Amino acid sequence: MKEKELWKQYEVEYQMLLEYGFEKEKDYYILKKDLNFDLYTVFIWKEKILKIDVYEKATGEKYIPFYIKNAEGVYVNEIKEKIDIIKKEYMEACLKNFNIKEQILEYVKKKHHAILEHPWDKFPNYVTLKTRKKKKWYGVIMEISAEKLGLIRGEVVEAMNLKNEPNKIQTMIDDKTIFPAYHMNKKYWFTVLLNEETNLEKLKQLIDESYYFVEK
Repeated sequence: MKEKELWKQYEVEYQMLLEYGFEKEKDYYILKKDLNFDLYTVFIWKEKILKIDVYEKATGEKYIPFYIKNAEGVYVNEIKEKIDIIKKEYMEACLKNFNIKEQILEYVKKKHHAILEHPWDKFPNYVTLKTRKKKKWYGVIMEISAEKLGLIRGEVVEAMNLKNEPNKIQTMIDDKTIFPAYHMNKKYWFTVLLNEETNLEKLKQLIDESYYFVEK
């Protein structure tokens, strides 16, 4: 069973879970959804724990490749992408304060009085963060293909570029949530993936460090 504890900043809208299609069973909520002709998925939400399983319709047995972290192949990748899409849809619909981008922008406006700009017509959803004094970038929020971060997924993800000391950057990169900088100088910049696993308090700390690194 795939099990993941979600960060505490998210609060569940239980009525929205029901409206989304979950059913209440004792002390948990369950959602069953077809993935294709052969497979279906079961989402179980209990307090701060989300559990996801994938089963074969013909046998009722678990679809084992889903549980293998490094399993490769077009079919299993398609299944994992579908699971990610379902998870994102229900989290956006049923969790309070799930929009990481909005929370970041609200934070930098209050904490650092950030200058927010959309400098590229081709990428209207990209946002740059400038310091007040030096008018220099200390953050960029982007929408990019997960593959550009080395992830084996075709979906578009939100990510944020930040600055820090080169030595510290090397110790932070784990190629899961923090990556070498996308499309920027990898010595001073790094990229943070923004999704349901984002530790918002840790991210705020990294934003602060980037701001002071640029403004010093």
